Amino acid sequence: MVEPPSPVAQLRAFRAELHACCTRRADALFELGDALLSAEAFLAHLSLEAVHRRGWGSTDDALASGRIDAERLRDLLAECLPPADEVVEGTRSVTRRIRNRSDTLGGWRQC
Repeated sequence: MVEPPSPVAQLRAFRAELHACCTRRADALFELGDALLSAEAFLAHLSLEAVHRRGWGSTDDALASGRIDAERLRDLLAECLPPADEVVEGTRSVTRRIRNRSDTLGGWRQC
């Protein structure tokens, strides 16, 4: 019987496929994504994070010139979804109501 891949192997495979979705400036885009997920910093400060080993110029270049194959990314993310008939426990609705009047939003509508 063949054992399913370990969670670490699954994560490595996912990250390799995610990296392959970046068609231009792939390394810089990928490191920028890692920095965004692991840091609590503004975009301008992400190049100071340890996980982002490149300078600010690389971040700027990745955002300006980087390319992502959107169809491939969509397919990759769709593969990660549980089957439609599978019940996912521990979830809750995150829908928001439109609030026309709100003291905290000063008349803005939250969607």
